[in-house]
Amino acid sequence: MKIDPRGWAELIRSLGEALLEVFRAELGALEGDLKGSAKLLGRALLLAALAAAILFWTLGAMTLAAIELMALWLPRWGATLAVTGILLLIVVGIAAWAESTFRRIEPPGDTVRRRWDEHQVWWRVNVLSAGPSDLEDGPAPLDPETKE
Repeated sequence: MKIDPRGWAELIRSLGEALLEVFRAELGALEGDLKGSAKLLGRALLLAALAAAILFWTLGAMTLAAIELMALWLPRWGATLAVTGILLLIVVGIAAWAESTFRRIEPPGDTVRRRWDEHQVWWRVNVLSAGPSDLEDGPAPLDPETKE
């Protein structure tokens, strides 16, 4: 039985075309998903900006109300200073919280380096050092010292 080489070539060509069509369809679906997500993101950002603007004016009104309430017991200038001092203490606390949060952020270069090192360790432990008898026991742990 002789196999026609033109049949194989046609089969391989049609397989390549089918894969290309699948790839184009996936890209089209991804593009549609990303456009929909971008539209929703824009709407969400607009609503968040509107909420922030309303919150800004609400905080001003609440500050005025707090000053007027304290003015019942203190002179108006004393009430204004007391409310301003309280607001400054709140700002200092939030700024300290933000600073501690910023200090915990890992720089992107360090993150990439750490992930790359973990990836290399995994390949070295699980793939390169695994012989046929090692694979019967299951995959090796990521960190050989923890045995997890």
